[in-house]
Amino acid sequence: MKQFDLDTWEEILVTITRNKTRSLLTAFGIFWGIFMLVALIGGGQGLQDMMQKNFEGFATNSGFLAAQKTGEAYKGFRKGRWWDLEMEDVERVRSIDGIKTATPSFALWGQTAVYGENKYECSVKGLYPEYEQIEHQEMTYVRRARYASLANACTKASSSRARTLAENISG
Repeated sequence: MKQFDLDTWEEILVTITRNKTRSLLTAFGIFWGIFMLVALIGGGQGLQDMMQKNFEGFATNSGFLAAQKTGEAYKGFRKGRWWDLEMEDVERVRSIDGIKTATPSFALWGQTAVYGENKYECSVKGLYPEYEQIEHQEMTYVRRARYASLANACTKASSSRARTLAENISG
């Protein structure tokens, strides 16, 4: 078999020129398919890189518990009620074999911090020092001696959840 068969190439050229619309659509389909393949592979790689950057410094074998609204009625309690995790729940988790670190946290998202004339949109987290073993945070630890002044500042905040945090810290 010859590498360059003139009859084969002539037949291909005649077919392409005779069916211009079909040839154009086929060429566009091939182009579009290759373009989408490259775009999806690039987008997937970018998403993977972004997720790795977001979870950098975060323990890969960690899990979190959060109180949400109940999804079902149970033993006379209505559906959609709120419930809370208590410090006793943290102690129960700590008592499970294989758990290295269990620590509570409290977060308020989308808060406004005011210092003098400056206002900042931020999130406020209440974390124990052990949380550093789970996720690296740029944080300032508040010593027990400063809890009272922090609780006083939080009590002046308008958010009832911030007041609850302040009461838990000072109590």
